[in-house]
Amino acid sequence: MIRWILSVSLMVSAAGVFAQPQDRNVDALETSITTDKASYAEGEPIEIRITNANPTDSSAVKEFLVGCSTSFTLNGLSPDFYCGAAAFPVIFPAYSALTVVWRMEPIDMGWPTRSGQHLLVGYGMGEPGMTTFEAPAATGGRVIFLTVPGLTLDDLAPLRNSLNAEVLGESEGAGGAFGEWRIRGEQPLDTLVAQYELDARFQRFEANREMYPVESFFTADEYASPGLGLQIVAFPNPVSETLELAISTPQPQEATLEVFDALGRRTYRDTNWRGDSRQLDVSQWPPGLYTVRVSTRDASSMQRVTVVR
Repeated sequence: MIRWILSVSLMVSAAGVFAQPQDRNVDALETSITTDKASYAEGEPIEIRITNANPTDSSAVKEFLVGCSTSFTLNGLSPDFYCGAAAFPVIFPAYSALTVVWRMEPIDMGWPTRSGQHLLVGYGMGEPGMTTFEAPAATGGRVIFLTVPGLTLDDLAPLRNSLNAEVLGESEGAGGAFGEWRIRGEQPLDTLVAQYELDARFQRFEANREMYPVESFFTADEYASPGLGLQIVAFPNPVSETLELAISTPQPQEATLEVFDALGRRTYRDTNWRGDSRQLDVSQWPPGLYTVRVSTRDASSMQRVTVVR
C-alpha cells in the first residue's frame, strides 16, 4: 500500500462546493468520523478524523469549482471555520480514502461548551458520519480584540493580568490597540466574550475559534496521479527568522502570495510568484498568528503560521 502525505494544514478558501459534469461514481463514496478516544479529561486535546472512502473497484471523481472536502460540527454548532483538503479534482482510485485530521485544543477553542456526551457530525462526500465522545466543559480560550482609538496596550495591562491572558500577538495603531490573547480562567469562553464585547474600551472583543486541519493524507493501493491541485507547506512553524514556503501545482503557473495577520489585515502581497519555493524574512514581524495564502486562477491554499520571539 502506498501512502501520500498531501500537506500539513492544507486549506482551500471557498464558500461552497459545486458538482461539475466530470463527477463520476460519487455516490459510492462513504464518509466516517472518529475520535482518538471515547472519553477525555479536562483540557485534553481531542483528535478528530474524517475519512472519505471509495470502497468499490472503480475510481471515483469529485470535481470542485471552489470548496472544502470535509467539515464537522460539535453538538450542532461549529466554530468560525472548519475546512479540509480539497483538490481540483479529488480523484479516488479503487479502494482508496482521503483522511483529514484535526486536533482540537480546548484551551484554545473554548470547546466543548458543556460537560457530558457530545455529538460529532462529519460532512464529506457521502452521507454525514456521526460519533459521540465524553468530555468536560472547557474554560477560557482565544480572543481577538480591537480597542477604541487612543487606548494603548499599557492601558490594557491590568485587564490582561486579571484575565491571566497569554499574549499571542499585540500591536498598536492609529485606530487603537489590537491583538490576540489566550485566556486561562474559570469562565467559559462565551461568558468572557459576553462580558467584554460591549465594554466601552473595545470596538471588537470576540472569540477566535478558527481552526484548520493539521494533516491530510491519501491512501490507495494504486494511484495514477492526475494532479492533486494546489498545495502549500510553510515551515518551520512556529517561526522566528526565515519562513520557508513550498508550493506545488498541477502545472507551472503564476500565483499570488498573500499574508494576513490575526485581524484579517493583509501584511504582504506578491502577485507574480512562479516556482516551487520561496523564503520570507519574518524577523521584523510582530509575534502572533498569520495566514499564508497562495492563489492561482483556479484555486487557493492557506496555512496558519505562528511567529514567535
